[in-house]
Amino acid sequence: GKCASALGNVNVRLEHYPEALENYQEAKVHFASIMGPESRTVAAMTSNMGVAYLELDSFDQALEAHLEALEVREKTNPPGHSNFGMSYNNIGEVYLRKGDLELAESYFLKTRENWLAARGPNHMNLAIVAYNLGDVKLAQGNLEEALDHYQEAVGILDNEKNGVGWGERQGSFKPSSYPLMLEVLRRKAKAVQKLPGEDRLLAAGIYQEITQLILEMRNGFASEISGRELVGLSLGIYEEAIQFYLGIQS
Repeated sequence: GKCASALGNVNVRLEHYPEALENYQEAKVHFASIMGPESRTVAAMTSNMGVAYLELDSFDQALEAHLEALEVREKTNPPGHSNFGMSYNNIGEVYLRKGDLELAESYFLKTRENWLAARGPNHMNLAIVAYNLGDVKLAQGNLEEALDHYQEAVGILDNEKNGVGWGERQGSFKPSSYPLMLEVLRRKAKAVQKLPGEDRLLAAGIYQEITQLILEMRNGFASEISGRELVGLSLGIYEEAIQFYLGIQS
């Protein structure tokens, strides 16, 4: 069970989602035979299956898996547990990908309420729900509110908004937060490009910040993030940046 689950995690990182789905299904069956079908570990495997289904655009299966995981978590965790927020967020992401924006927003708001109570306002998971709410607002055509949510996510990750430079705070800033900051800045840069007139040029500064962040990830956290994963994280962003610069020069 543990080996199958670990293989699933590896395959997700490699974006081999059909293989990951098989791994998580195998792990789920194994753990259910030992712990019973209503255990936290089985719920985690079911949730992981939902993530893989979503990446395969199998929305109905993804939603079914996340709802099943939530049902088990509600039976096996105390009231208000942060795992409920994880399920709410996953369900919201499915609805967002389906284009059901009102449902997506309602689940993301439930996620934020749960995580604020369970983890406090500065936990990095609050950045995830902030940028998800930004994605909802962007899809609704509300650019100003989308940018507010993206900036909220940056602020949560930015060492409690104290303005200290990246290189000066590596001792207190969690390396695991770096890929999350990279994704938040990426979304913010793409949203800024939708601003009217010369305001869209502000994206150039964000791409510069992204470049600096990638350099710090490469130089300072080699043990935390593999070279292959860093390439995967950065390649798409560089392609987007090139398209942006080509667009403003044409």
